[in-house]
Amino acid sequence: MPELPEMETYRQQLTRLIIGVPITSVDVTRPKSVNVAPEQLADKLNGNRFVRIERRAKHLLFHLASGEILLL
Repeated sequence: MPELPEMETYRQQLTRLIIGVPITSVDVTRPKSVNVAPEQLADKLNGNRFVRIERRAKHLLFHLASGEILLL
């Protein structure tokens, strides 16, 4: 598991790269790592956009334009 300073660095870098960019595809390579069916996750994410990324402890919260939050 990455340490706290690394998570903040990831948050900053990802913010510059993905905020506002449409999600065009989703590839779940480890289905047991998500708590919904991969198809359901893909349906929720495809066509959506990330509007903000925040860090809470060692988790990244990806706020979607739909109002939902993806926790990683």
